[in-house]
Parts: sequence; C-alpha cells; structure tokens
Amino acid sequence: MHLVVDGSGSGYGLIVEDSDFLHGGRVIPSDTGTHLFYTRRGDKLEFDLGAEEFTYEFSAGENGYLRVIAPDSNERDEVAEPAMLSSVWNAFEKKEGDYADALHFILVGSDALPVVVEAIVTLDSREFGFGVGAPSLELELYRLDFKEDWNLMLSSGSLIRIKKSESGEFDYHLSRLMPVSLSRGTYLVQLRGLSEFSAAAEIRARFDRMDTISAVNGSTFYHRSRTSMSHQFGFELFGEKVKDVLIRSVGPGLEYFEMDGRTLNPRLTVSKNGFKRWSNEDWGLGIQTASQMATLMESSARSLFQAIAKMRFCRFR
Repeated sequence: MHLVVDGSGSGYGLIVEDSDFLHGGRVIPSDTGTHLFYTRRGDKLEFDLGAEEFTYEFSAGENGYLRVIAPDSNERDEVAEPAMLSSVWNAFEKKEGDYADALHFILVGSDALPVVVEAIVTLDSREFGFGVGAPSLELELYRLDFKEDWNLMLSSGSLIRIKKSESGEFDYHLSRLMPVSLSRGTYLVQLRGLSEFSAAAEIRARFDRMDTISAVNGSTFYHRSRTSMSHQFGFELFGEKVKDVLIRSVGPGLEYFEMDGRTLNPRLTVSKNGFKRWSNEDWGLGIQTASQMATLMESSARSLFQAIAKMRFCRFR
C-alpha cells in the first residue's frame, strides 16, 4: 500500500492486491484521531501516524498489524524521473444531443507553465438550415478548487472557420487556439455550444518543457451512450528514454455499482510514429501478473508522490 497524507490530515491511498486488483480512494480521518481506509469489499485499514501504529481488518475476519517500510532519501533519489507530457488530446464523434467529451490534465511543481489549448470541430453545414449561420462554439478552461468544484477560468471566444484540404462538400471546419500560463493544479477543457449538433471534434493541450513545473497526468471524460461510441485519447512524452506509463479506464470498475451504460471492455492501442506498437482488448482478464502490476504501480506512485510538496510518505506491506 502507498499512503499520502498532507498536513491537514486528508490524503489518498493505493493498494495492489496479490490477485492483481487495484484499490484506490480517500483516506478518512476518524473521530478518534486515526485515519481510515476502506476497500469496496469492506476491508478496513487504520493508521495512527502519531503513534506509528498501523492495523488491518479484512472483511473475512482476519486482522493484524501492518509492517512499515519508510524509504530514506537515498532510495527516493534513485527513482527515475516521472514521465512528463508534451501534449495530450482526445478526439470524439458525437451525435446531436449527446454530451461533448472533456479533457483533463494535472500540473505539479512551482512557477507557471505555458500551455496551448486547441480545438478543431467538423460539422455538416446542412444541419444549420437555410439562412442560418454556423453555431457559436467556445473553448472553456476550468480549474478544480480545494472544495472539489470546477471553476471557470477562461473562455476562448467563438471558434473561427478554417479551410482544410480534402474536405467533403458539406464539411464545415471550426478551430481556435487558446494560449495560457497555468500554475500547479487540476484543469478541465471542454467545448460549449456543441450539444445541438453532430460533429467530429478534437481537443488538444500542448505543454512547454520546464524544470520547475510540468504536466504529469492526462485523461478524458465522456458520458457513454448507445449513440456516442467513438472516444480516443492520446499523449506524447518528453525525452528519448523508455518511460513507465499508467493507463486505466474507469468504466469496467463501475460494474460493482450496477451502473447502466458503463464501458465494459475498452480497447487500448498504443502507437508510435503511425505504427501500432501494443494493444489490449481484454482489460478484464488482467494480462499483467500481480508482480508486474505491483512494480509498475510502485514506480508510478513514488514518482508522482515526490512531485507533491510537503506531504508525508509511507509504504506498507
């Protein structure tokens, strides 16, 4: 288990089981001053950071103490630098009335990072109607605050029409660039005004390379429906060396909560220079062994935790 707790007592935990299942969630302060973490099966882990006591109680009845391994500074210094994003994007095709995808990214470090957000939307001009102009679409940038609410920061203004080669007779292309300078935090970019039209769209964010602040996470969020089935997420990394990257889809995990319309079997294809390098269409079967998953999670979690300032780090087995 990896546990991060900040000065206010809130935090986040990650557990990798021997059965190759990953648990993640918030660590909850209790009334007695300890910290609690529950898995969805009802297993309970309790931490008293002041007294350095750590216990577990499984839903099946087994209980005991956790053995603590606290890496020293030398061990953390040997961990490879985490992969940094140079760009991240999502492309999607939507039907009239469907929700538009949103693009997320996370920045860590200090100072401010130049970011260029871009959107390209292709519409069918026959949907506008005779004598009706193109819709007014805008890029919107939101930031997640400490209350976990999305606050609107900037709007791009209306997307403008552009010309593209090899377009269809009725294709109508709109685009806009929005350059911004952002501090550490979690951000969301989405298109406003697209719900009434069918369209093919792409939202992309490009990041400069800096020593003090960088982008370490990107994701896409979409509302799955029977008519909206095409969603593609992509990224590019800084550097020439091999990097460990953690890719996940939340949809299959929602089966436990009996939610309708969830993504049961996402398809993952990793490409480089236009060539398919790796693919997986059976996420639920768990191709990786428990040891492989644990090693990858340990590397990814440690690299991310080091980038978060003023947090306590403990590792449990």
